[in-house]
Parts: sequence; structure tokens; C-alpha cells
Amino acid sequence: MTTLTARLEQLPPNTIRRGVFAGVAWGLGMGIALPAMDFFGCGAICLSDVAITSGVSIAAGIPLFGALVAFTPRVQ
Repeated sequence: MTTLTARLEQLPPNTIRRGVFAGVAWGLGMGIALPAMDFFGCGAICLSDVAITSGVSIAAGIPLFGALVAFTPRVQ
């Protein structure tokens, strides 16, 4: 646990913001793409399906892709 705390203290100030932005961007992309595939397949779309897919994708994207972006060193 102390290693994680020490690593978080060494991060630049905008790292968490970049991680959250990356997770939300991925979640919104999936929230649009997956219901769009249903729409093109059967010709109808359900708004609750879009809401649930977007919410779950954003909730999953922030810890998964957010951590990937946050802990990957930036190339300068």
C-alpha cells in the first residue's frame, strides 16, 4: 500500500484528470457504438439500452483505461 501511495505522490498534477478523461471517452465510444450496432441490425433502438450501456461502459472505462493512461509515462 505504501508503494501505491508513494507512486501517486510522484504523479504530475493533471494525471488523474487525463485518466478520467480517457475512461469517459472510451465509455462514451462504447455507449454509442454498441447500441448503433443493434440499430443497424434490427432497425430499432431502446433508450434504456443506450443509458445502461453508456453508464456501465463509463464506469468500467475509468478504472481500466484511466489507470492505463495515468500510469503510462508520457513521451516528450
